[in-house]
Amino acid sequence: MHGKSLQSMRKMSNEPSPPDWMAYAHRLNLPLPHWRLWVVLATQELYRFNGKDIDRVYTISSSRLGPGNEQDSFKTPTGLHRVAAYIGQDAPIGTVFSGREPTGHVLPAANWHGRDPADLILSRILWLEGLEYSNRGGRVDTYRRYIYLHGTNHEHRLGQPSSAGCIRMANQAIVELFSDVHQQPCWCLIQPE
Repeated sequence: MHGKSLQSMRKMSNEPSPPDWMAYAHRLNLPLPHWRLWVVLATQELYRFNGKDIDRVYTISSSRLGPGNEQDSFKTPTGLHRVAAYIGQDAPIGTVFSGREPTGHVLPAANWHGRDPADLILSRILWLEGLEYSNRGGRVDTYRRYIYLHGTNHEHRLGQPSSAGCIRMANQAIVELFSDVHQQPCWCLIQPE
């Protein structure tokens, strides 16, 4: 297991309050999906909702430039998204992707901790699409900005903002998450705090 289980999570006084998922569903007139991901940029954590309950917490890395929805900003977009595409299902863990296609190169686990300065996209991709006015269309379109949840070759930087806009995850964690939610409706809410 590569995310923290609910039993291992410590309740902290500054832990953020979970989102009101039903309010989003009603406001957007969309059915509430079983799987929901809640990314809290202030804590650099992704909470996975399995039905009503949080069952995993993953450490992530968002943009080193902070939150923002503008095209070419290299910031992590906020608001409600859906996973529009699941890429890499049968790829070996550590597979390097370019343009959402496997390159044929598999980066060994020994190199997942920053030996290569390049910002590689590894293992799996969950491609996000905005569901709100603030992150869909025009110069704020998350999908056209190619914002993903993906594995990284900079696992040593998880827990601190250091990406170019995407949500980086540990390779084992993204494979686990992908396996559980693959090809099912899934929302991803990204909040600054």
